Amino acid sequence: MEITIRIILLLVIVYMFVFPEELVFVDDLYNAILNLLICLLIPVSLLSNAVITKKTLLKTSFYFLFLVVLFPCLFIGFFTYLDIGDIVKNGTDPSVEKIESLKVGDYDYVLYRLNGGATTSFSLLLTKERELPMGLKYVDRIFLKEKSYKGKIEKIDDHLLALRIEPNYATDKETVFRVKIADQEE
Repeated sequence: MEITIRIILLLVIVYMFVFPEELVFVDDLYNAILNLLICLLIPVSLLSNAVITKKTLLKTSFYFLFLVVLFPCLFIGFFTYLDIGDIVKNGTDPSVEKIESLKVGDYDYVLYRLNGGATTSFSLLLTKERELPMGLKYVDRIFLKEKSYKGKIEKIDDHLLALRIEPNYATDKETVFRVKIADQEE
């Protein structure tokens, strides 16, 4: 049991910080519930490791890590819990708005507008997505542009996309980013 908890904790941490690709649910509600569970399980697993470990240094380390992550996990978990209410009410996550989608081979290149709330500016996120069986979706985050509200994706040719980002202010100019289309033999 002790080794299983440590392996699960390590896998969650590695998955969260090492891989740019994500495996998510198609349904926003399931993603929010999973995020809430992870926010609760990280401190619980650290605390359970601290309780079952016999070596003093490890025990102290687990208690310290528990105290360090407890408040951020509860804070994020609280707002995720509030988001679940919005998702149930609206049917979708209001902080992520799908602007445009472009099908290229087996993948969808999707442009989202991200709304972090009153204290943050809007951002645009370009992803490469593919629906998988059992309500799952593969998502590769390709490009993030902060302080942007409007954008458009266009296919230039079989190997290149253009992401056009409209300026926020009259004094700014339109920004164009070119994105290489990955080979479809993946």
